[in-house]
Amino acid sequence: MNCNTNFNDFISKINVQQSIRDDLKKSYETLDKRLHDHPVGKHVITTFMQGSMARNTAVKAVGDDKADIDIVVVTDFIWTDDINNTDPNKKNPDQALDAFKDFLNKYYPGKWRKQGRSLGITMSDYSIDLVPTALPSNSMQQLLTEAFRKDTGYFSHFLDEDYMENNLTQLIHKHSNWRDEYLMIPDRKAHKWDQTHPIAQIQWTNEKHKNTNKTFKKVVRAFKWWNNNFVGLATIKSYPLEHFIGVYVLDYNYLTLEEAIYEAFNAISKVSIIKPKLPDIGVPEHDVFARVTQEDYEQFITQVRNAAKIASQAYYEQDKTESSKLWQKIFGNEFPVYRTPTSSFTDRKGPSIINSEGRFA
Repeated sequence: MNCNTNFNDFISKINVQQSIRDDLKKSYETLDKRLHDHPVGKHVITTFMQGSMARNTAVKAVGDDKADIDIVVVTDFIWTDDINNTDPNKKNPDQALDAFKDFLNKYYPGKWRKQGRSLGITMSDYSIDLVPTALPSNSMQQLLTEAFRKDTGYFSHFLDEDYMENNLTQLIHKHSNWRDEYLMIPDRKAHKWDQTHPIAQIQWTNEKHKNTNKTFKKVVRAFKWWNNNFVGLATIKSYPLEHFIGVYVLDYNYLTLEEAIYEAFNAISKVSIIKPKLPDIGVPEHDVFARVTQEDYEQFITQVRNAAKIASQAYYEQDKTESSKLWQKIFGNEFPVYRTPTSSFTDRKGPSIINSEGRFA
């Protein structure tokens, strides 16, 4: 219970680098301006960021991985699931994605690709997922345009955790029916539009963070780092992992980040080996774990249980150096080992001599 300073240093080390954050911020602002300058912009109501960057749960990329940002483009498209649609006022999933082809060919030639639910743009050090949505309700339009107004500083603060938490919370209290309002995103593989609720996901994470003495997002980052670098199961990552942690981490006023991470390992190590169903926030009909395989889930729980044993030893170890070494076994070299401070004072060689001629100022 002595490594909280080490944990704060660890979280700082695994955060997305400031240079990458600056690039993402600039790229988003540029993309938004280009959208509104292009003919497709007449269909754009607003844009906003979702995903782990928006929820402040992202960690830095390692190796060939890239930092990524998900940008929702709220449009006035009227959605239809008709794959043979010829009504120019409506868009099926393929047509909605194709509506941005000219824009992408003009500004991002050779750098974009059409994906299942989005349009991917690959840059040198990061990637962007452009996620179009169909026309939302009037009340949702109002909430989104107020929350993500560019003329009130959204571009300056969209990666500022405290600003976004406070701003979004105030607006959510103002718009009381927001929880019942979905956004529709294209699923071209299933040939249908699907419901999503990124605002509910962002707010749920913010509330969880508040209810755990501002530790939850840091716990998620720690687990993501551990999972990405030392577990690496293909179907358990990003939001499914974050949601899973949120379900089993209790709302509690944790005194330290070390306590919160220890309790998270301890709690998750006790869950069943049978893969659970996890209703999505805002769209409970969706199972967040739908694409997680039972095999991956069993391996994940086994790895958590192994790590939880080490975490327990580390948490109750009284020697700071030994404790930090145990935590490093879980999180790797990014977790700093505690070093005993050395004194900068020389040993006394004799009694002190007072200069009687001196005076105090």
